[in-house]
Amino acid sequence: MSIMKNPINPKIFYKLLPWYLNPFLHWGGSVKTDRICKELKSLGIVLSLDLGEYLDRMYALCQYDRKSLNFLDDQLTDCTFFVDLGANLGFYSLALAKRHENLLCILVEPDPYSVNKILRNLELNSTLSSRLVLERVAVGERQAKLDLMINTAGNRGGSSVVIDQRKWTKTSENIIVSVDTITLLDLLKKHSISETAPWCLKIDIEGYEYTVLHKFIEDCRDAFWPKAIVAEWTGRGVTSDLGKTPIDLLLDNGYSIAGRDDLNYLLIKK
Repeated sequence: MSIMKNPINPKIFYKLLPWYLNPFLHWGGSVKTDRICKELKSLGIVLSLDLGEYLDRMYALCQYDRKSLNFLDDQLTDCTFFVDLGANLGFYSLALAKRHENLLCILVEPDPYSVNKILRNLELNSTLSSRLVLERVAVGERQAKLDLMINTAGNRGGSSVVIDQRKWTKTSENIIVSVDTITLLDLLKKHSISETAPWCLKIDIEGYEYTVLHKFIEDCRDAFWPKAIVAEWTGRGVTSDLGKTPIDLLLDNGYSIAGRDDLNYLLIKK
């Protein structure tokens, strides 16, 4: 999960004041202390947040990937589907479903902790929930099981099937959750997404992007590929035998970079 640039440096404020008294958390919407909820008025959604998590604190301060979200918003005008690989608490799908009333969002998230957060957010945004489909799996090369290494150091979104988490957790062994996997192509077929249905993709799966995208590109014709992609790449994780990154893979297969948003690459199919 990308660490977003923040000119305010919110660490100062959440350390100085209890979160429920902190006036900076009330920017852009009210906070409901009984549920630890934040209303993002500009997006029309409510998020259930865990302020022990970095990303949740950013949302509480109305800090999020605005450029990435607006890019997808523009690209989804003629789309029926949005696929969110590494959905975390469901922010992208909730925000985009709110903006596009005919959009079906498929949220893919294998971590039970994050799944529970998504379920709470679906409940809080019940008018959108019929168009948000949660898949409690990881994406991979085949249907199988993988070990998800859990980040318990305040960045649960950094949990990964390929990046060792002990650097951050300071534990002698990785904390492991066994997760089921599905290929991206099988996921699309399961939800009846056809070659004639334009769709967009957000992929943030902590270093496993190359493996998943390479398998998908091998498996199907380019007519099936998403029209636009937001892909995070931190420089850590799987690359090709020649050292090519997932961004290189997409550029080699007909995508162009439309912009950057911190660690996110914004790509359009030519």
